[in-house]
Amino acid sequence: MIVIDKKYLECICDEKNKYAFYEITATIDLFGYVLVRRWGRIGSKGRIMKERFPSQEETKEALNRVLKKRLSRKYILLEQSAPHSKKKPPPEGNGCGTSTFRA
Repeated sequence: MIVIDKKYLECICDEKNKYAFYEITATIDLFGYVLVRRWGRIGSKGRIMKERFPSQEETKEALNRVLKKRLSRKYILLEQSAPHSKKKPPPEGNGCGTSTFRA
């Protein structure tokens, strides 16, 4: 698989006991363009859903649409694409009343 674009988001809300991640990856495989979504509780393998597209443009549009939806639901886009790496935390305040960051 060839990765075109990859985004990793987290939503951490201590008050609601919510520790969720969402990873969106646009790839090319032997059969065409694929958008792979992986989500779940931080620390778990999560669930995976794959969706096929006829062109790279449509795949990127779908990625941006999903990204916009996740951001509207209080997810924070992290700078790294791999979960739990030792990078700097996201900006203060995650829209849930806390500013917790798990490294």
